[in-house]
Amino acid sequence: MIIKNLKSFIAEREGGLHKVIMCVSTELTDFKYVTDDSCFANRYMELFTKGSKPKVANLPVINFCNIHTKTLLDAGTPKELIYNPEEKKMEIASKVKWHKTHANSKHVPNTVSDEKDLNQLKFPIIAKPDNRYSGQGIIKIDTIKEANDMDLSDFEVFSEKIDIAEEHRIMMWRGEPVMWVQRVHGNEETKKMTKKKEDKLYFKYVLKDLKNMPEDWQVVFNEMADVHKELDIYSIDLMVDTKGKPWVVEMSSEFAPLYGVMAQLYKKVYHDYYGKKLNPSEEAQIDMYQKKDIESTINFDKKRFSIE
Repeated sequence: MIIKNLKSFIAEREGGLHKVIMCVSTELTDFKYVTDDSCFANRYMELFTKGSKPKVANLPVINFCNIHTKTLLDAGTPKELIYNPEEKKMEIASKVKWHKTHANSKHVPNTVSDEKDLNQLKFPIIAKPDNRYSGQGIIKIDTIKEANDMDLSDFEVFSEKIDIAEEHRIMMWRGEPVMWVQRVHGNEETKKMTKKKEDKLYFKYVLKDLKNMPEDWQVVFNEMADVHKELDIYSIDLMVDTKGKPWVVEMSSEFAPLYGVMAQLYKKVYHDYYGKKLNPSEEAQIDMYQKKDIESTINFDKKRFSIE
C-alpha cells in the first residue's frame, strides 16, 4: 500500500500518461499494431522491447513478452508490479494444459491428448500442436481411418470439430470484455479447414460494439475468469455453432493488439494499480489515441480490417 500510495502521488504530480510499461516483442508481426511507427500506444504508455536498456521498473508492467519482462525482473523490478506473470500465462499457453484444465467444461470441445484415445471422439476432428500461433500446425482430420494412416507425432491435442456459424475474439480484463472483434474466414482453406499444416489460418476482422454482445456469452466469460483468477489480460476465441451455442476453443495472453485495445487496458491497469481513474482530460487523450490506432489498424490492410 505504501508503494501504491507513493506511485499514486507521483502519477498525480506528473499526470496519468506514461505511467504503465508494456513489455512487447518487435520480432513478431502480431505486435506491430503496438510497435509500428504508425501506431500510437507509445504516446501514452512506455514500451519496453528489444534494445531497451535494462532497469529497475517503478511502474506497473504489462507482460506481453516473457523475455523482456524477465529482463526487468532480473534487474530488480518487484514481482508485484507485473500484470500477467509468466507462470499464469503458461496455464493457457500450453494447449495440452489448457484443455486438461477445462476437460469438464460444457463450453470447450471434447478433447484428448493421446492419439490412442481418438476413438473417444466424434469425427471430424481438429489436430493441433502445442503452443503455436496463428493456426500454424493445425489441420482437420475427417475420419478415424485417415487418422490411423497418418503420422500424428507433431500434434498434442485432438478436438471434436464444431459446426461453426460464427467466430469471435474477445479481449478481456479479469473477465470483463474490453474489445470484441468478429473473425470472418478470409479464404476457403480457413473456412473448410483444408489448409496445409504449415500454413496460417487467415481471418478478416470486424470491430464490434460491446453493447451488442449476446448476454449468454457472459456465462462462458465467468467460467474462464473463475478458473484463471490470477490472469489479468487475455483473449478468448469463441465460436458459435449452428444451433447458437457458444464454445471456447482457445485463450491467449499475447493476442494481436488490434484497434488500439491497449488504450482500454492501459486505463484498467492504471485504475487497478494507482487506485483511481485517469482525470477526464487524460482519458480523452487516450481515447483520441485509440481512435487513431483504429485508423492505423484499418490502414494496415483495408481489405482485412473494418468496423461494423
